[in-house]
Amino acid sequence: MQDRQTHTLPGTDEEMRALARRLRLNGMNERIGADFQDPLAVFVTTLRTHSSAVHQILRSLFHVPEKNPERQGAEENAAIEALLQELWNAERTKQRLHRLGFRKLTQSYDRLCLLHDGPPYAPASPKRRKIFCALAPTLFREICQAPDPDRAWAYIADRIASSGARSSFLALLHENPYTLRR
Repeated sequence: MQDRQTHTLPGTDEEMRALARRLRLNGMNERIGADFQDPLAVFVTTLRTHSSAVHQILRSLFHVPEKNPERQGAEENAAIEALLQELWNAERTKQRLHRLGFRKLTQSYDRLCLLHDGPPYAPASPKRRKIFCALAPTLFREICQAPDPDRAWAYIADRIASSGARSSFLALLHENPYTLRR
């Protein structure tokens, strides 16, 4: 995913010790269950403990194996691809949305156009369109399974449209489809 937040640690042990002292990790021995005299050892142990916890949380949120890795519903995928290919034809697109279970056709169509084309002040880049088109089959499959597809579509479309980093958000959803269900 683009625009990742990254951090680098100092390169030498002495710089790491200085960082540990600045972080005032002296009282961490009790918390991590260790008895280190060296601030560097306390820092490294604390860093590993926290990193491990963060990795576990991220794995539980984003890396759940799919039950059906082959992506069921080739027919559904074809219908959704046709929906996007004929987006310029409003009536046909609204008919396809109706077949997928949508009832508020004009609002659903407008949201689809907004996500596909972007707002007038920030048109979608080719990269963002490509990511959206790749995500669309999974996105619509999940939305169509909701008790109220119109409401689910309104929520996710508004969430994506309000995101400052739309391409990054779409890529996150595409790379981790399980997040669509949460």
